[in-house]
Amino acid sequence: MGGQFSAYMNSGGKFFFYLIVLLVLSFIVFSTNRLILEIFLRRSLLSVIEPSVLIIVGSVLFQFGFTKMSELQVIRNTPRSKIRSAAMGIVEVSGRVASEHVLTSPYSKSPCVYYRSELQIYRSYRSSDDETGYQWESLSNESFKIPFWIKDETGQMMVDPEGAEFKISDRAFGFLKPDGTPQEDVAENFSPQAGDQQYVEKYLSPNDVIFVFGTASLKTEGTKSHVVIQRGNADSTFIISDDRQKDVVSDTKWEMIAGLSYGLILFITGFFEILHLSNLL
Repeated sequence: MGGQFSAYMNSGGKFFFYLIVLLVLSFIVFSTNRLILEIFLRRSLLSVIEPSVLIIVGSVLFQFGFTKMSELQVIRNTPRSKIRSAAMGIVEVSGRVASEHVLTSPYSKSPCVYYRSELQIYRSYRSSDDETGYQWESLSNESFKIPFWIKDETGQMMVDPEGAEFKISDRAFGFLKPDGTPQEDVAENFSPQAGDQQYVEKYLSPNDVIFVFGTASLKTEGTKSHVVIQRGNADSTFIISDDRQKDVVSDTKWEMIAGLSYGLILFITGFFEILHLSNLL
């Protein structure tokens, strides 16, 4: 039932998104003559591009919020299972990470089954009032993952993380030396200078407690078969998190609220600006 609801909601969200795009394109075609006059006689091209961008961004955000609403409903409607009693289909389990093979995170050198690292540089910029400021900018992002086991007191189950949405907190942070190696014993009052670099890492290590929401299915390798939690179809929800289930629900709820509210605000703002440009308002 949860999978059917998720597919229905996601397909409905896509239908709504495409309907908005179609309505916007139809309106633009309908008011083409007025818009051309506004552009060439009194308005700049930028004045028409801006509301169009607002409508597109608003539609994308609204679609994101609609998808999160579907995701929230599916998570809430799926009971948590012990690994031994988990049925085929959509499952929600908690346990500890286990793996015979591990990756090594690039900066903190932590053993893990998943990591995402970001390298940032401290750069100067010129503000709108012609003042110089400094900020951290991303230089590169790197992410790797391998299949692993999740286990509880009743058993263990393989997790294939391909296509999963990882909700993992930052685990390591530090500054780099000019040769690219991590600095040690950084002073508490350390103040970065232009050109300095820092790293941020998220990772899952063996024995970490995690929450997994995905699709359980039987996978056969040679003569052996075992149950694997993985991504189902293209529209299915697949989450791996180091938060508790209620924290994942809370985060998803706020993402839904933000997407729906900001998307609606931007879409309405852009739509009324186009009406104003077309002298229809």
